[in-house]
Amino acid sequence: MKTLILIRHAQAEHSQPGLSDKFRPLSEKGHEEAEKVSKNLSKIYNEADIIMSSDAVRTQQTAAYFQKYFQLKESDILWNPDIYQASEDDLRYLVQSIENIHNTVVLIGHNPTMSRFASFLTSNATIEFTTGAISVIKLKIDRWDNLSYHSGKLVFFLCP
Repeated sequence: MKTLILIRHAQAEHSQPGLSDKFRPLSEKGHEEAEKVSKNLSKIYNEADIIMSSDAVRTQQTAAYFQKYFQLKESDILWNPDIYQASEDDLRYLVQSIENIHNTVVLIGHNPTMSRFASFLTSNATIEFTTGAISVIKLKIDRWDNLSYHSGKLVFFLCP
């Protein structure tokens, strides 16, 4: 059985003229959210092999908190620019390409895709990710390339 932990980045600063959306950092509240949820999750579920994250600044900053609390090395984080504007199908293909030596993967991205992807994987009609939200999904698969529609069960959901 594989486990996928889906995380929406914590709250970002508002858009600023001349600053691309991809470069928006976490707000002060976002840093607090990321610290809180990563710490809380690590107390009850602290196993992760790798983190796959969008390369947007706010997801990188969010990932740093999870790296800290899951005690992962920098080399355990895979930055993927394709996650930034990915569709649910894009995320499915990405997850299907994960090496099978990894059993628990953290995926950090953006909405609305994270909400839609969680709903795609589970039988839950709608899972709404606020900033900093986390879902832990147990997948009824032994190989990542077998990931499919409703192949998982939502076992934990946390909002800041």
